[in-house]
Amino acid sequence: MSQPTPTSPTADAGRPASVAPSRTSWWRRNAVGLALLPVAVAAALAGNGQRLQTLWWEGDLHAVQRPGDDGIVRFVDEYDDGHHRWAIEPAVSLVGVVPATTLPGYDGSPQEVQLSTGARLWRVTLHVEAPSEMILSGCRLALADADGTRWEAGSNALQSSAIEPASPCTPPGQVGPTWLPGAPRPTTDDGAERPPAYDVDSYVVTSGDAAPTEVWLWWNPPEFAALPLSGPGGTGGAGGAVRGGG
Repeated sequence: MSQPTPTSPTADAGRPASVAPSRTSWWRRNAVGLALLPVAVAAALAGNGQRLQTLWWEGDLHAVQRPGDDGIVRFVDEYDDGHHRWAIEPAVSLVGVVPATTLPGYDGSPQEVQLSTGARLWRVTLHVEAPSEMILSGCRLALADADGTRWEAGSNALQSSAIEPASPCTPPGQVGPTWLPGAPRPTTDDGAERPPAYDVDSYVVTSGDAAPTEVWLWWNPPEFAALPLSGPGGTGGAGGAVRGGG
């Protein structure tokens, strides 16, 4: 029986020799890319951080508008979503901020409110003046303390058979004009005409030890109106009943 003939290295001279990959050569080829990788990662993180910081800055309240000597904030802002655009320029003053235990019911009668333990309810009354054809829907209101901590109206932090007012800057049922998506112009529902001057109440729930010093009102951050609270003798802070300076 014939024996298999051993294959010598020269027998496959026409076939390319198999060479195992060299780890050293791979690291050498990619040395520049590896050296730049930490720089690229740092740049990407910095870019994301900058975008997040920009979004936070644009979405936060930091452009404050304060009242004049007469206690009135002549607010200046505008709404612009790329399709609709209108001015928001009401004159706003603070009538008062007082502790409350009830909300107005559907028939106007006071309805008791149940709060979580240690919470406190405040009634905030604003005086607003604006042309009846000006759109004022979409505003928000909060009580803020000296550190900037704020408690917003409409937080659903209470239980009652009554309902909280729908808007802190327009009278109930008299929102005035609105501009619906796709509509060619603003419209006002029948019976929803808004008077040019009025008082409007809002309700805010805070912690029991909260010491609000200002009422904040805004439509589109970063612009907001800051109305200082004042107690007897013009001292700031919220102890018992607090009256506005306007």
